[in-house]
Amino acid sequence: MKSFLRVLFAVLGLQLAASEVLWEADFGRKGELAWKKIRANEADSFVTGDGILTATCSALGKKVNTGSVYETALPRVEKGALRFEVLPNAGGAPSRTYNHLSLLIRFNGRLVSLRPGWWTHYFPKSGHRRLAAVPAGKWLAFKIEFDRKAGTIAYFFDDMQTPVYIEKEVDLPGEIKFQLGNYGLTSGTIVNHIRNVRLEKAEAAAEKPRSGAVVLRGIDFDAYDIDGILREFGVGEKPVFCDVAVKTGLLMKNEFYLTKRPLFSRTKPALIVMADFPLNGTLTGDDLAELAAEVRDGAKLIVLGGMFTLNKGEFGNDAFNKLLPVRIASPWDIAYRRENFSVRGAPGAVAICHKCPLADGAKALLLVEDVPLLSAVERGAGAVAVYCGIPGGRQADKGEMIHRQKNFPRLLKKALSGKD
Repeated sequence: MKSFLRVLFAVLGLQLAASEVLWEADFGRKGELAWKKIRANEADSFVTGDGILTATCSALGKKVNTGSVYETALPRVEKGALRFEVLPNAGGAPSRTYNHLSLLIRFNGRLVSLRPGWWTHYFPKSGHRRLAAVPAGKWLAFKIEFDRKAGTIAYFFDDMQTPVYIEKEVDLPGEIKFQLGNYGLTSGTIVNHIRNVRLEKAEAAAEKPRSGAVVLRGIDFDAYDIDGILREFGVGEKPVFCDVAVKTGLLMKNEFYLTKRPLFSRTKPALIVMADFPLNGTLTGDDLAELAAEVRDGAKLIVLGGMFTLNKGEFGNDAFNKLLPVRIASPWDIAYRRENFSVRGAPGAVAICHKCPLADGAKALLLVEDVPLLSAVERGAGAVAVYCGIPGGRQADKGEMIHRQKNFPRLLKKALSGKD
């Protein structure tokens, strides 16, 4: 079976042969999964055959987290990559059947399970997070890459080059246990298929040249011509988009989360764009430290204002504030005029803007009265531009809204380079 899989992967053009395979799960033998059973449930069955593990979970009643769990120990390796593929809900059960059922996947004590629509991560020290949105009805590829010496675990979905999350300062002593099982509740029967579970020796990653863009799309990002900005800065390759979503709840407060982690240090972008992007619930302190490091190493950062950014976006992180050409003020420091302000420095208008004072060493290219509207500053080998305008207002006699003008991307480029 193993030799057959290697031939199959070679025919499909996959990179199995490029990495040293240290261990493969044998799902060729027909019968119950031959791993250590650490929790049993008569309603479950984990059956192997023809290279596929069929995990079936039937009605569990009202007792949550009582599904079967199987465990195996992985061979000892300093740097490894555990790969596996899953076809969730292979039987096509309706969503009402799930009732919070997940395919349990546990790696080194971390719960990295598949639930309807999401790949999730839970560890007591770091809490719960959504790693990636996952589609239904097709095989999905996953990779968990670990480095004992560096103390990191990187999680990959779909794109095997850029992780969706990197866990740092991880203790990886002794052998690593890998578990598959079921947990949660279900009102019917759910079937998941798993295949190609294997451990490879991880190769050292080549140094990635700085290129492309990471675009953090916030609430009102489409008020800006993001495509035009990327073209103006010559971003040829596909950008990485990280979108903000809103958590629903009983509290009268906006709570946001990211659908995808930016991982600036791994992506090595030439350009980072934050469009009406809030920091509440999105970027962590580590994320912001990585962002600052990438800018000082040569990346260019553009912050585009909105009602959920700058003064109103919880931009109070000290390290991030020191990166900007403006200083964050009170959430209520907003300039507004029904008939718009004329912009000083370029023809055009703006109705609303954040009143952020200029930072030391920064330059204001556009002003609204005495308030910086577009400013920039060099930081290390990189540079940062901030547009303090807020999309909104109505057209009046002061000219076209400046962020809507065709030359707005060129103004941003001029701010960051000092050249037309």
